[in-house]
Amino acid sequence: MRRRGAGAPWRDILIHAPYFRPHVGGVEAYVEELCGALWESGRVDRVTVVTSRLPGGDAAERAPSGTTVFRYPAADVITNFPLPMPSRGLGRSLRAAGKPRPDVVIGNTRFFPASLLALAQSRGLGVPYVHIEHGSDYVQLDNPAVAAVARGYDRTIGRTVLRQADHVIAISEAARGFVAELARRSVPVVYRGLPLSALAQTPAAPDAERLATGRPILVYAGRLIDGKGVRDLVEAVSRLEPAVLCVMLGDGPRREDLEQQAREHAVEDRFAFLGYRPEEEVVAWMKAADVVVNPSYTEGLPTSVLLAAACQRAVVATDVGGTREATPDGEAALLVPPRDPAALAAALQRVLDDPGLRARLAAAGFERVRGRFDWQRCVESLLALSSDRVPRAGAPH
Repeated sequence: MRRRGAGAPWRDILIHAPYFRPHVGGVEAYVEELCGALWESGRVDRVTVVTSRLPGGDAAERAPSGTTVFRYPAADVITNFPLPMPSRGLGRSLRAAGKPRPDVVIGNTRFFPASLLALAQSRGLGVPYVHIEHGSDYVQLDNPAVAAVARGYDRTIGRTVLRQADHVIAISEAARGFVAELARRSVPVVYRGLPLSALAQTPAAPDAERLATGRPILVYAGRLIDGKGVRDLVEAVSRLEPAVLCVMLGDGPRREDLEQQAREHAVEDRFAFLGYRPEEEVVAWMKAADVVVNPSYTEGLPTSVLLAAACQRAVVATDVGGTREATPDGEAALLVPPRDPAALAAALQRVLDDPGLRARLAAAGFERVRGRFDWQRCVESLLALSSDRVPRAGAPH
């Protein structure tokens, strides 16, 4: 393929992601939907994803949208933190993804090693590196030693990725503020989109009424890890009257601890731990919910909150990261401070007790996300960077 000159449109795009479908998570959903939006734009010739290989997964595959996916061997040294393993498989995947040479390499979230790999590959290929930052704070962990290591990683490798990138975009104002603090460079905010037409066609979960047995339904969708505030959620649910059903969609290293915590509070019958579910099942459960809850300690722009608003469901969440941008407090959601189970319980109780408030929050949230989060605008902003002549990266702006 003939190489395009400087400033020419990017038509061959290589994206690095820590995980990709069928793995479930916010970044995974973002990357998959971005690939689909790039194809739908009609402005690309090739989209390739390089990601970690799941156990038993193939080294190469084609996603439904036409995107080619190459997977390399990786180890989960820390849960949900895939570490690329130096190997022939890694080299083969990178070489295959880089032929023919792409016009640009895109990475996601500075604390995943996949972003450093993306930066290195862009330099090896001699093409620009675009970094998309999803985080709005340092990683929040209950283990002080591990949290210190994570912060040290951000202040060294994470900062290097952000400063060396030719372009950085942030998915929220909160993420932009974090980049300004960590890397001392200003970046534009480019909001993601939402698959509103597909969401509208998804019916409510058929098992909802059977499991709920007449109780209101809360839905949490996310990883079961310290930083997601899931212990606070169990504490808050134990305080609600009358009893509710809290459907937990996701998995992680804290699942057994949470189940034990529920037993200690004698509310294990209020929880249904369903593990990881495909996005269509997550959406189906959200549509069956009275309230969708996100108790996280840190967020860039929470996918679960966006999906809940797009499904016209009331949201109760912690006021962290870009949550307020998506669903302003008192207008499109009730937001509470993080690490405050009592405040979380009070907000949940208030929404559950007031059907009118639930309806108002749901309607306002839908109007908010429908007007602001659009994949076409996102793709246009991303591809416009190809004509943005910036100084060679290496020094902060």
